[in-house]
This record gives sequence, structure tokens and C-alpha cells, in this order.
Amino acid sequence: MRRSVKPASFRSWKKRVNQKNIKHRKKFEYSRKLITSKIKKGDYL
Repeated sequence: MRRSVKPASFRSWKKRVNQKNIKHRKKFEYSRKLITSKIKKGDYL
């Protein structure tokens, strides 16, 4: 993408994309809670 557009266009696109919120945030948060509840604190050490 970087090579196919002007530098200024790429910078503005990158800025816009980085500020974008997560799509379907409620689903994301719910799945994160499930994952963290399955992983206990001492499991990964």
C-alpha cells in the first residue's frame, strides 16, 4: 500500500487506521475474559 499511494495519503491513512476502535468490541472483551479465566497466573511460568 505504501508504494501505491502518495506519502501524505499513506500517513493520513495510517493515522486514521491506528486511531480506529476494535470492531465488535463487546465480543472481543467477552472472548478476552474467557481466555484469561482459563489461564491461571502460574501456568505460563
